[in-house]
Amino acid sequence: MSVDVLAGVLVDLALMGGVGVRGVLHAGHPVPVGARELVEVVCGGLGLPLPVGEVGVEDALRRLEAGGVPAGVVRRQLDLLTVDHFFNSDRLWGVVGTSPGPVFGEAFGEFAGWYREYLGL
Repeated sequence: MSVDVLAGVLVDLALMGGVGVRGVLHAGHPVPVGARELVEVVCGGLGLPLPVGEVGVEDALRRLEAGGVPAGVVRRQLDLLTVDHFFNSDRLWGVVGTSPGPVFGEAFGEFAGWYREYLGL
């Protein structure tokens, strides 16, 4: 889900004034993105080579901590990449009645230029 879609959802919810909305609404695209697809789409969109080889979770943890990233932060980040997490957003889209937009693989290209500039690529 793009920042533009998220902004639209927030405006829609604000204009509703909380009417008919109870509990937690997960803001995300209803079609999950796997780590492999994420890396392939981002590398392709940014003109970067795909990573080669494999790094296990414990090895990645050691490498990131050695680079100065706090252990708690590293473990949570690795958990988000290595453990299946899906937060159902169907309720949000039903409440606001708008579309979540295109799936990640189709949408990233529109924003790849911004990421290239931000990363100095």
